[in-house]
Amino acid sequence: MSRALILALATLLALDASTVVQAAEGESERISTIRNNLPMEPLTVSVFSNNRVRGLLAVDLSLDLKNPDKRAQIEKILPRLRDRYITSLTRFAANRVEVNRALDLAALTQLLQDVTDDVLGQQAANILIGGATVRRL
Repeated sequence: MSRALILALATLLALDASTVVQAAEGESERISTIRNNLPMEPLTVSVFSNNRVRGLLAVDLSLDLKNPDKRAQIEKILPRLRDRYITSLTRFAANRVEVNRALDLAALTQLLQDVTDDVLGQQAANILIGGATVRRL
């Protein structure tokens, strides 16, 4: 074989190896992100005004776990966390939500983060809101 052909083959092999390494690093980062993210079922509560249901507040959220090794422990208490979310959202909807106004996402995020910290402990997880809507009935 000519020297140029050997050099070209060696270069191709080196490039292919670096691509494989980059793909493996990207895959491990994606798996790490999946382990850190704990999706939850959407939450829906009624919005009342003058003792009548005026609309629905729907929130799609997930938890960004700071320590993925505690995922199993956190999954065990998800029903309690979900119950606290619904209770807090019901109060929030009764006092802070009007069907004709924009939703205060900063207040909603802070409320849900406070509940998360109270149930799971400080610095256990961050709340991630995928979407929040108020629908008039």
